[in-house]
Amino acid sequence: MPGLSEEMFFFAGPRGVRLLGFLHTSLRPGKPAGAVLYCHPFAEERNLSQGVAVRTARKLAAAGYTVLRFDFSGCGDSEGLLEEADAAAWLEEIGAAADLLKARSGADRLGLWGLRAGAGLATLWGRGRTDLDFAVLWQPVTDFKMYMTQFLRQKIASGLTAGEGPKQTVSTLIESMRGGAIVEVMGYPVSARLHGTMAALGSIGPAAADLDCRACLVSISEGEEVSEPLSRLVAGMGDSHSRVLKHVREMPFWDRYWRWEATSVEDMTVNWISEGH
Repeated sequence: MPGLSEEMFFFAGPRGVRLLGFLHTSLRPGKPAGAVLYCHPFAEERNLSQGVAVRTARKLAAAGYTVLRFDFSGCGDSEGLLEEADAAAWLEEIGAAADLLKARSGADRLGLWGLRAGAGLATLWGRGRTDLDFAVLWQPVTDFKMYMTQFLRQKIASGLTAGEGPKQTVSTLIESMRGGAIVEVMGYPVSARLHGTMAALGSIGPAAADLDCRACLVSISEGEEVSEPLSRLVAGMGDSHSRVLKHVREMPFWDRYWRWEATSVEDMTVNWISEGH
């Protein structure tokens, strides 16, 4: 996209792991319109949504924002192994990425943007912070314990389809991990440490209520109705700041192969962010 600068680099994570970052910057003269930090989703959802994330980052940069995307440790091209990762480290890495974005953009404040698990982690990290301008949460994971249960069920479903041995349950998979086994789910190795720390995050409701900034929660589906968990989440956030729930009729691009754009979601996000500045 003309008028933009894109830089790929490694930066130091909080636990000695190098993280891969992508900085999208406008070449227009003057101070950036703002700084935006993107937090990607978990496992295959990250890969399938990458095209949409890149397109949205470029559109934001074209609108004058400096945008940082980065890979969590054990994910993408950052250092570390997924089975050795944990949720606490990922929350610390959001902080390291935020500090880097502030330094590179010259901004004192920033906006958070995330998808699915990334949106949930961004919400937990942003709780009570006073340096946030906004948060845009695309179909956020609202309960990490339930999310990890659903993730493990994919292992069970794939095993049944392949006709693999006796039927497994979520409980037997968790016990297996606690015994030291690594459970592979759709090609992603999951350890007791990773599963346990993610599930222990629980509901993001209290953190969402404590976001000290305007927030846009985005429900994305091919139907007309907003998801019930997002409706409850917004209802619990109160009226202390501008809370917006938007529903976009769009294919869930994070679980569709070869779905590289979601124009309605992309443009709505850029417009909503820009309207606040």
